[in-house]
Amino acid sequence: QFKDGESYRMFYGCAPGDPDTGNQRMTAMAESEDGTTWIRPNLGVIDLDGSTDNNLIWNGPGVNAAVFIDQNPEADEKYKAIARGTRKIYIKESLLAMSSPDGVHWRLISDTPIFNDGPFDTHNIAFWDTWRGEYVTYARSINGVGSFKGGVRWVRRSTSKDFVNWTPWEQIDCGDTPWEHLYTNACVQYERAPGTYLMFPSRFVP
Repeated sequence: QFKDGESYRMFYGCAPGDPDTGNQRMTAMAESEDGTTWIRPNLGVIDLDGSTDNNLIWNGPGVNAAVFIDQNPEADEKYKAIARGTRKIYIKESLLAMSSPDGVHWRLISDTPIFNDGPFDTHNIAFWDTWRGEYVTYARSINGVGSFKGGVRWVRRSTSKDFVNWTPWEQIDCGDTPWEHLYTNACVQYERAPGTYLMFPSRFVP
């Protein structure tokens, strides 16, 4: 969730779909004037069981959408998002780039994933880095050699000037601290201290 103008918006995943169709998860939006009391607006965008009287905004490929207001001064549309593509549609687990003029009507920027080298089974984060003048994505990774079971769950980052073409991944560096299994990095810019970033990962204990 984030403040959007004078109000707040929250984007979240839900699972009202039919497993037989493979469309098991969708994305919805809620709104609030004070950040405490939330409503689910009737947006009229997605047909669910014969009715568009709901707050759904996306039922296409891609789940766990991470939505943000694009502060790039040259942005073509106000909102961007990355979402995890699943193996039901793509050969490999992937990340997809999405765009919207209003936060309600969404499109894939390209049918081709921007990344297809998972794992991405967490809430991956993207935003326009106002200090560096580029997009950045923080996503889940594995640090170490071997399979998922043999590696340490970690966080990696990539940057882009156009939200389509991205640099090779690099692992975040935590210095000499012991390795910890980390999920859901929740990285943000700390506006009160320019040049400072905060991350709020979940620590996973096997």
